[in-house]
Amino acid sequence: MAPRFRSAERLAVSTLALLSASLPLTSAFLLSGCESSPERDRIRFSTDAEEVRKAIEEMEARAQAGDVRAMLELGSSYYDGRNVEASPTEAVKWYRMAAEAGSVSAQYSMGVFYEQGSGVVPDIEEAVRWYGLAAEQGSARAMNNLGLILLEGRSATSDDVLAYRMLEKAANQGVLSSICALGRMQAVGRGFPADPEAAAANFRKAADRGFAPAQFYLAAAYQRGSGVPQDEVQATAWLELAASQNHREAQAQLGAMLARGTETMPQDPARAATLLTAAANAGIPSAQRNLGLLHFRGLGVEEDHQAALMWYEIAARLGDQAAVQRRDDLRKTLVESELANVAASVDAWFAAFGA
Repeated sequence: MAPRFRSAERLAVSTLALLSASLPLTSAFLLSGCESSPERDRIRFSTDAEEVRKAIEEMEARAQAGDVRAMLELGSSYYDGRNVEASPTEAVKWYRMAAEAGSVSAQYSMGVFYEQGSGVVPDIEEAVRWYGLAAEQGSARAMNNLGLILLEGRSATSDDVLAYRMLEKAANQGVLSSICALGRMQAVGRGFPADPEAAAANFRKAADRGFAPAQFYLAAAYQRGSGVPQDEVQATAWLELAASQNHREAQAQLGAMLARGTETMPQDPARAATLLTAAANAGIPSAQRNLGLLHFRGLGVEEDHQAALMWYEIAARLGDQAAVQRRDDLRKTLVESELANVAASVDAWFAAFGA
């Protein structure tokens, strides 16, 4: 009997897991809108430790006197650790001061710090508060992150209508993850009737600009004919683009398609193994199960039942029910020493990848 390789998620838009993650914090953003200053340049570029120390002292004096730009520059210096010892706690100290003085970039930064637990104890409600203050001042990044928190139900104040409003405002300012998230809401009908055509249009808008999650969701729309005519060629093309950007769900689905072969894609077990390995190590259970099957059958990789069992076991532990029976059946064919090797390999994988 030929092996069966199941796709990762034939209809990605059937779940509510949003792959358009909150926008991160970067030192470039932290200093956006700040002109360079002699103190900042000396801190960031000087090779003289005494000169750096004096520049820090001068900048701290300016910050304590109410200079918001100095607060931001100090926060950024401690955040990225350039010529000073990196200290998330010190970064938060100066950004909080700037945020309380009304700096929109600092308010956004405080939201990120509380959402990620950088320099502070994670507190999603504090993140919501700071993102809200920044959003009121027009920060598209804050609108995006706040909208996603509310949409994903991570706050006590979660609200689909407010989430949509925040994401729509950010999308209108060109934030790709917000455009994609709006498509997700429209695809499944969160808070209002589903609108597959509008969802597909938003996926296409972000996908055309290279946003990998949108490319993945647009591929799913073409696979199902949801909001666009069903078209396997288009689905495959968009899936390839997403996978080429290391979108792990796309790699998992493309790997499954290559393992079995489709009307638009000839069977290629070797490439399937490469894609499935990348997705499996990123913690995608369907990829782990399908990679186990490749090892079991010797397709694209050497036949190795211990490796197959390892991947079945990992997938099963991560909740893949289809892997459970394969794991249980394969266990019966191995001896105790082989089972011990597999157990050690599974423990090593979880230690290394932390899924």
